[in-house]
Amino acid sequence: MTSCGSRVALIGVGNMGSAIADRLVASGLELTLWNRSASRIAPYARRGIHTATAVVQAIGAADVVVVCLLDDEATRDCLLNDAVGAVLSEKLLIQLSSVTAAQSQALARWVNSHDCGYVDGQIQDYPDTLRDARASIVCSGSNEAYRRAEQV
Repeated sequence: MTSCGSRVALIGVGNMGSAIADRLVASGLELTLWNRSASRIAPYARRGIHTATAVVQAIGAADVVVVCLLDDEATRDCLLNDAVGAVLSEKLLIQLSSVTAAQSQALARWVNSHDCGYVDGQIQDYPDTLRDARASIVCSGSNEAYRRAEQV
């Protein structure tokens, strides 16, 4: 896999996802946003932040994909399809949705089968602390994937 680039896609811009989006915007990384409800990304589009009309479009535009959706069902509905699988190669996916260990392991197997790195993260704080860069995120994954994720 290649090293982490500066192009990041954020999938999910709800309460926690919007805090992540704000941190990524502040970091200067090139960001593309996608959300199941387009109204959640409209304020970012008005500020000139890249938005996508389809999840596969956002993922295709990125080196690193951060997923922050409600749960495993939402994550599977958005990601587990042939179109997404076709654009995952050489990317890194950081899973921040609320999922169980078994659900994370199943997603990791699917992501890895598409030559994509995987990091599972659990946010340990509230959106405001994340937005202010004071949050803790506990992560797991291979050493290579973790090193790539650190930049994001």
